[in-house]
Amino acid sequence: MLEVGRCRMAKLLNGKMKILNERGFSMLELLIALVILEIGVLMLAGMQFATISANTNGYKMSTAAALGERLMERIKLLAINDPQLIAGTYNGVISVPLGGANYFPATVNGVTFNGQYTVTNDTPVVGLKRIDLTVSWVDNGNHSVVFTGRAAP
Repeated sequence: MLEVGRCRMAKLLNGKMKILNERGFSMLELLIALVILEIGVLMLAGMQFATISANTNGYKMSTAAALGERLMERIKLLAINDPQLIAGTYNGVISVPLGGANYFPATVNGVTFNGQYTVTNDTPVVGLKRIDLTVSWVDNGNHSVVFTGRAAP
């Protein structure tokens, strides 16, 4: 027996038809394969979205680190008895020794970064000043990078 479109061959054995060779895929098998393929493509698209988001967050973290490092270096240039190194908390504005420099708030690619530093006297030993600098920004939540440095005579 030969069927058009499916290429079935049958053989009569003991009064019953037996299919000898069947080729091709059924519609159900094709639909299942397409669903599996679609799930894989959707997973790849989700991974790409997560990768782009992680790269964006890394860029913002790197920007905050660069801004904080630049300000921390300027703070370290101040003399130990400078008024901006008296114990307390300050916004990220340094006026000396290299002229006025308002570092914060700084807007980079639409993200506003804020900074402040805290000076603590005689930490960890007498005569030293501990400087804690925090650079923060808001983007789908609060984020911050913290630097710690020392000022010595």
